[in-house]
Amino acid sequence: MLHGAGPAPRADPREVRRITEERDIPLIVDEIQAELGRTGDLYACEAAGITPDLMPIAKSLGGGLPLSALVVRPDLDAWEPGAHVGTFRGNLVAMAAGVAALQFMEREKVLAHTRKTGAYLKRRLEELAEAHPYMGDVRGRGLMLGVEFVTDPRTKEPWKEGVVAFQQECFRRGLLVWKAGHFGNVLRLLPPLVTTAEQAEKGANILEDVAKTVRP
Repeated sequence: MLHGAGPAPRADPREVRRITEERDIPLIVDEIQAELGRTGDLYACEAAGITPDLMPIAKSLGGGLPLSALVVRPDLDAWEPGAHVGTFRGNLVAMAAGVAALQFMEREKVLAHTRKTGAYLKRRLEELAEAHPYMGDVRGRGLMLGVEFVTDPRTKEPWKEGVVAFQQECFRRGLLVWKAGHFGNVLRLLPPLVTTAEQAEKGANILEDVAKTVRP
């Protein structure tokens, strides 16, 4: 539904949910990258107003340590208590980190902070897209954002090489960005949820400076 290369229109997940419920098909929503505040909601599927039947969560849950979980509808849970043991499961340090991460998010109001910081960065990206024709659609929510690169704003021909050059120049200036999309032409921003206003401004300024150096 949302991986930086573009969120699905709100109606699409709802229609998928309707179809799966109508046919009694379990709906799995992969929240591993988008969960726990990344999009400004606790889970990305909340924005679409749907409740999945199974939902894997992981990356943010462990606060940097290896921890994952599968949230499942009770009637689909066929395992008895203790049946899901394994050699490297039940890591107590990772579980303690997960509890601490959740407590930190609630105490520090991370969701509200993510929405505010994400709105600022998205606005800066939209301003860049207005100034540079090779930047196309700006999309995303919270701190999972993307902007497509095109060789021509009329034909919208994907410009993969531009994203690579942009990414490398950002790295040289101390900013880490990602590339994504089916054609590899989407510049993807995934800053930490605790990014400060000063850090967001500094990163946006680097993006602005680099944008002036790249041309199709």
